Amino acid sequence: IDVARHIVFTDGLDALSIRRVAKDADVSVGSVYNYFESKNDLTIEVINEFWDKVMIGDLKNISSHDRYTTMLKESFKKASYHARIYHSIFIGYYRTISEDDRKRTIETHHRNLKAIEDVFKQSLDSDVFQNPTIWNENFTKEKFNAFVVRNFLESLRHGDEDIDFLI
Repeated sequence: IDVARHIVFTDGLDALSIRRVAKDADVSVGSVYNYFESKNDLTIEVINEFWDKVMIGDLKNISSHDRYTTMLKESFKKASYHARIYHSIFIGYYRTISEDDRKRTIETHHRNLKAIEDVFKQSLDSDVFQNPTIWNENFTKEKFNAFVVRNFLESLRHGDEDIDFLI
């Protein structure tokens, strides 16, 4: 996966192949096929690792603020940086994958969305400036947080400069 990630981030998605990974890792092609049935499987794993380590990992490191809004602003700066660098890789991938692989990436997307919501919710729960009387059965922390996360990600997707409006 490290070799595949390096290939994708240095030479682009089109340069990734099972043979190239085997060559660069100095292992047999069969060894790579023991772990990944296809280039799409390998690519999905690289994308999963990106989300787990880069996006979600960074968010976890930032989430230790005493204000939810501070965490959101800092998270957006960091996520915007990653989105600008890796945007073309993801766009290229999603244009080339099969229908079956799209279904798998949707499952991955939901898992990643849930992980981001969990990180943000932890920050919201620990916000010492929050007024606990605003929450009720219609306006819950969970619903509010899900709304914020979706708008946060939409702002990233659209290349917004900041999330001041959302804040």
